[in-house]
Amino acid sequence: MYLLLVEDNPTDRMVIEARLRHAFPSAQIMAADDPIAMNEQLKRDGCDIVITDYWLGWSDGLSILQRVRERWPRSRVIMLTGNGGEEVMAGAFKHGLYHYLLKPDGFDELAAVTGAAMESKRRDDFNELMAMIVN
Repeated sequence: MYLLLVEDNPTDRMVIEARLRHAFPSAQIMAADDPIAMNEQLKRDGCDIVITDYWLGWSDGLSILQRVRERWPRSRVIMLTGNGGEEVMAGAFKHGLYHYLLKPDGFDELAAVTGAAMESKRRDDFNELMAMIVN
């Protein structure tokens, strides 16, 4: 499993990464904390799950979501927000958001939501493979 964490707050990034490493010890977890790192990560061949903050000092979660969906359309994107309104989240779901969580309480749910996202992606990958075999 390949996870990308897009978070500019070093404390939040450390907490999230520690929880993900504990829950998914075999996962590759990469982080992007600025636009240069994000651009480098987008050069990779694929990504299973992207976890992004909504309020980034250099961008916002909707822009990250759109860039991820263009590059990796089958990735699951989870957004964390401390104060994103319902209107923002509704727009994010229209662009393919898998799930959103509110900070800081959402940190407790992140492992379960990430696990569900990974299972959803595995199921879709399997269904696509079966469709290719049948066709």
